[in-house]
Amino acid sequence: MTAKRIGRISVARVTDEWADTQALNPRSLAFEMAEALRSMSQPGATVPRDKALVMGVASLDGADELTWHGLADYFDCFGSGNHPARVATLRGECQPSALLLDRAWLEMLTSEAVARAEIAAGYAQALSGTLTTAGATALAPQQPVTLSGSAPECLELREAQQRHKGEGSAAEQLDAALIAREQSEQEANRLRTQVAIVEAQLCQAQEEIEDWRRELSEERRETTKLAERLAESEQAVQIAEQNAAEAVAHTATRFGHLECALKHVTDLVSGPSPKKTTAAQKTALLVIAGLLRLLTAKNRSRYSQGSAASAIADMGWTGAGARNVNAVFSEAKKCAADAAADAQAKAEAIQESNAVDTE
Repeated sequence: MTAKRIGRISVARVTDEWADTQALNPRSLAFEMAEALRSMSQPGATVPRDKALVMGVASLDGADELTWHGLADYFDCFGSGNHPARVATLRGECQPSALLLDRAWLEMLTSEAVARAEIAAGYAQALSGTLTTAGATALAPQQPVTLSGSAPECLELREAQQRHKGEGSAAEQLDAALIAREQSEQEANRLRTQVAIVEAQLCQAQEEIEDWRRELSEERRETTKLAERLAESEQAVQIAEQNAAEAVAHTATRFGHLECALKHVTDLVSGPSPKKTTAAQKTALLVIAGLLRLLTAKNRSRYSQGSAASAIADMGWTGAGARNVNAVFSEAKKCAADAAADAQAKAEAIQESNAVDTE
């Protein structure tokens, strides 16, 4: 299929181009073109300037210059075997090379002229056969039937042909529309299926996301619980460490107090000279020995300060009478009270120090 040309062509080159592109003789085609132009217009009707433009003739008012019949006269002259040198316009004559025709418009007119020529040729052939059948002898000379495709009978055939073509085209368009509709429905069904699949996949994905969200929420709750337990454990460890420190400090205080009491007793029982023992030191040693005997006895009883002093006095040791023993007990209680006060003061100082560290 020859590609459609665009632009313009001078009317002088039209017949040369027909010789290269059309199977019909250019002169016969020019004759059909002339008849077609006359049948398509009224005398004096002009061709629009976008279809035909005369070069070198300025139109001040922009009016059309070429008439349909003037162009038909040009092609009619060429179809008669002449080579016209001028083309008649409303503003005078112009050279054929100065008249430019729109290619698309010219191709449309050429197609119509070719179609009319084919109808005329077929009609003429049928008419010649009819005349021969009607009684013409083989020896009688037969004049060739010349008929224009724009003749009324040929135009009727052309119109019927166009109607049939239009009906066929309409049927083809209907079939094409039905096929396109069926294809569209199939495509719509395919798309609906794909949409359903995508929706199912989306629903499944949403369910999976919801499951993951619940699992993540559960993991977060477990993590929060573990964090709380860890914080409680750390707090418990801190409290245990604090209690242990306090216990250690309290134990150290008690041992310090015991150490002070032991030193005091040692100072009582030991004098400046280990070879000489004073009466007071001897009494303290006897008190200690008596207490040890009372504490280590198998069937020991519960003693008060007075009963313990009497029991030690009953042992009959010199210097360990009830009076001396009670005096030692009183002195020991006084030393113990002083040691307890010191221990309490140290414990309170340690607690205040731990409270400041905690803050």
